[in-house]
Amino acid sequence: MTSIGGKRTFLFATTALGALALSTAAFAQAQSSNSNAIEEVVVTATRQTSTVNKVALSVSAVTQKSLDQQGIRSVSDLANQVPGFTYRTTGGDGNAQLSIRGIGGNAIASTSGGAPTTGVYVDDIALQKRNLNGAVSGSGSPQPLLYDLDRIEVLRGPQGTLYGGSSEGGTLRFITPAPSLTVYSGSARVGVSTMSGGGYGNEEGLALGGPIVQDKLGFRVSGFRQDRPGWINSYSELDGHQFASGINRGSDYALRGSLLWQVTPDFKATLSVMKQNNFDQDSSTVRTSSPAINIPFRVQPNCNIKGLKPADVAPGGAYPGCLTSGTQGISFSFPASTFGGYTVPATPWLSNSARNGVVNGQYLTPTDVNYIPSPRRTDFTIPSLTLDYTWHDKLNFKSITAETLDKTQGWTYGGGGGERTSNVPYYLNQPCPSGQGLITPILNAPNTCTINTPYIQLSQTPNNPNEPSGNPTGAAGPATMNNYYFYYNQRNQVTQEFRISTTDPSWRFQFVAGAFIEHELDTMQLCAPFEESTYAALLRGPNGEAYGQGALNMPFCETPTNAKIDIAARDEEVTEDEQSIFGEASFRFTSALKLTAGVRVTNYTQNFWTRFGGPLSGGVVGWQGSSSTGQTITVNGVTTPYETNPFSTTPFAQNYAACPVKPETVTTTDQQTALAKAGCPYQYTVGKLVEHPITPKVGLSYQLTPSDLVYVTYSEGERPGGINPPASPVLCAPSFALLGITGSPPTYQHDTVKSTELGGKFRLFNGQAQLNVSAFHIDWQGVQFVVQLPSCTGYSFVANAGQAASDGAELQFTGRLHGFTLNTNIAYDNARFTQAVYGPHAPGSTPPASSLVANKGDNLGIPDWTANVGLQYDTRVIDFPAYARVDYMYTGKYMRATSAGTASFTAAPFVTPNYINGNETHQMNARVGVYYKSLEIAGYVKNLFDSREWINLNQAIGNYYYTGNTQQPRVIGLQMNYRF
Repeated sequence: MTSIGGKRTFLFATTALGALALSTAAFAQAQSSNSNAIEEVVVTATRQTSTVNKVALSVSAVTQKSLDQQGIRSVSDLANQVPGFTYRTTGGDGNAQLSIRGIGGNAIASTSGGAPTTGVYVDDIALQKRNLNGAVSGSGSPQPLLYDLDRIEVLRGPQGTLYGGSSEGGTLRFITPAPSLTVYSGSARVGVSTMSGGGYGNEEGLALGGPIVQDKLGFRVSGFRQDRPGWINSYSELDGHQFASGINRGSDYALRGSLLWQVTPDFKATLSVMKQNNFDQDSSTVRTSSPAINIPFRVQPNCNIKGLKPADVAPGGAYPGCLTSGTQGISFSFPASTFGGYTVPATPWLSNSARNGVVNGQYLTPTDVNYIPSPRRTDFTIPSLTLDYTWHDKLNFKSITAETLDKTQGWTYGGGGGERTSNVPYYLNQPCPSGQGLITPILNAPNTCTINTPYIQLSQTPNNPNEPSGNPTGAAGPATMNNYYFYYNQRNQVTQEFRISTTDPSWRFQFVAGAFIEHELDTMQLCAPFEESTYAALLRGPNGEAYGQGALNMPFCETPTNAKIDIAARDEEVTEDEQSIFGEASFRFTSALKLTAGVRVTNYTQNFWTRFGGPLSGGVVGWQGSSSTGQTITVNGVTTPYETNPFSTTPFAQNYAACPVKPETVTTTDQQTALAKAGCPYQYTVGKLVEHPITPKVGLSYQLTPSDLVYVTYSEGERPGGINPPASPVLCAPSFALLGITGSPPTYQHDTVKSTELGGKFRLFNGQAQLNVSAFHIDWQGVQFVVQLPSCTGYSFVANAGQAASDGAELQFTGRLHGFTLNTNIAYDNARFTQAVYGPHAPGSTPPASSLVANKGDNLGIPDWTANVGLQYDTRVIDFPAYARVDYMYTGKYMRATSAGTASFTAAPFVTPNYINGNETHQMNARVGVYYKSLEIAGYVKNLFDSREWINLNQAIGNYYYTGNTQQPRVIGLQMNYRF
């Protein structure tokens, strides 16, 4: 049975192809004139200069003028205009994930661990960056701002031969203008905009270049900055009042400078530096409304006494509900904790249509809430030196030396009408919620559901000493609880590339060959200070879980004696060294038939160490109990003495001086044990990985005419493996037992893709139309997959956990007729797992059901269809050149998560399974402009119909609302560009 979405997709595809056929017929009537011939864009995708039409690979090239006219302001916008290119964000801090032809699968975060799958380059300098493990990590490849560019090239398909690791799916190249030695040129831009439901934005840019000494010394400098408006507001989840607006606003700036020295007619040197800063005040994640939820009254025992007899813990015994194992050798019996007995109010003010609200804040009272941002800032600087020597116009020798310095830092803040702590369980088998705010049906109503507590009600006992001073009467209300997740991620990378290539087009044998050397140091610091001590002291006295796992008196971001605590603090250092040689050669058998072959051989070494502290690490830190004070407590009517003093907060002995200065020296279990005995409160992991991948390429092309080409290419790509930080051996022991393993795998290996592509490029109707088509099949082997531990929230590891394939086709068409220019891009991609994927399990055993992480046929999170159609009309208004343009973008369905039966599938038991099916999205942009000499004045509307369709969506078990990202609201703007 064909779904409505499938019919709409088929209708759209057939309509687009029908329009293409009609336009082709119209172009056939205009063959006699070539005044509107399509410009041929020069590219360097093969490390040699050519035009798009003569390069035997799928490449899209977009010039700066086209970027402006099509309203492409970011890499996210670019992905909407390039077939087979997908942009998503993952993680709590919104790391950008790029995929081409389905290799990346970034709607399912599970396939975006480790190194990226898409190469990102500024000129010849690599920007892609390894994803370090962590829900919030500051990872993600930096992305240049789209100003003062010569063009952007998007290379589709594996580029392992010329671009190395992390170009599995393809490569994205930002090509900057070279300084001129003969003429001056430049540009200036100013713009203002307003956003529907948001604020105002502005942008300013300036670029200038030309000769300092004619024919000898030239320069080019540029600068750009912009303020981005926000549209997300913060509302109290208790009474709905708005306490902050436009929280996801941001700003960016970029500076770039180049100096070109023509030392001799054959030798030149270029010194360049690029600096960029990106700032976001908060994330762009929104929340939907939720219904009222009744939280039942519950008494939770809070005792853990080693050596108890079964009769003692039976109902009516001395210690009903207590555990009998003890924790870290300590017995305790604290007062029982009382939860529930209240109703979480519905939140109808969080509009499910506007999709512009969140509830995060510091709740002092229901009517007094402070906004605290969750900022993220990325700063990178890239100096480089390029030496270029041409020998008798036959051979070119090039040396490229570069250093990349980038850092991303910030924090995420968590606060609401209270924050669920780890020791407050879900409420199982409760009546399902209903009524106002429920946006998805409960499939098993009126049966039972799992309910998560959005906040914890304070005790209603007047003058309870364990309650905050703001609630002396014991009135019902939220607890003021806050948590932060700080991150600092830094890279220092030095690269050197030597390259030699032929430059004489008359040679039948052409080649490019070289060597590449890289040394990269990535460091990451994470810490998660939670007010667990506040939970314990203010709500219910010291509790068993905090006591047993040592949640008090941990250092705050590794600063001993700080009052706050870290439930987790981690330092990581990853050193990557690569040496590779590569070459690609072609031989022209005839003027039309050409064979191309290439290979890259790499020696890759990764060294890794991590230092992990806090109760989530399982480290031995916490309180020292004292003997009984003689006080008694009553649990369920039974009065017993304290086994320990619940008011003692004396920490276990900690000796930071015993911790090693160089963590990488801790390489054995015996060393780790000795450090723990000496009082060092951290775990250490050290590892090394060595790989030697080889990525070949071979292709055959035939030039039907000087402007028409057909080709077939086989190519491979890879991304390097890595080392897993350990999951907590204490907290994750049940998960390891379910999987039949004893701990996280220490390493994972590189994965590879093998691609076969068939394509053609045709220049039609006397140059007035261009048609590019391609079809491909890609096998993805040993996919690096992030395995979430089934019963250990927040812990994961990367494993080579499956096989996948991507089959698809792409069509690009551009044509001009009677002042109209039509651009059409259509892509189909069936990217899926080709076998059931299981996480690590005991060697030789049948994989347990709990280790199933993906089913055969599960989509990789890639839309099946993507398309865009642009139509521009060029004319004259009062004798001034003018244009009007509209662009329509379509993204088809995909899977947000793996399907039923997998460990991550959580939607089906409680809400509609359609949650896992990603929505189709539609967007239309419009722009009109007029030229006065070198000045362009343009007005534009982005997202003309103010679509708020979901880009991604998340739902946690027990939460009857969604969080996710939507399309940016409608933006209306005015822009002026002056080019000379």
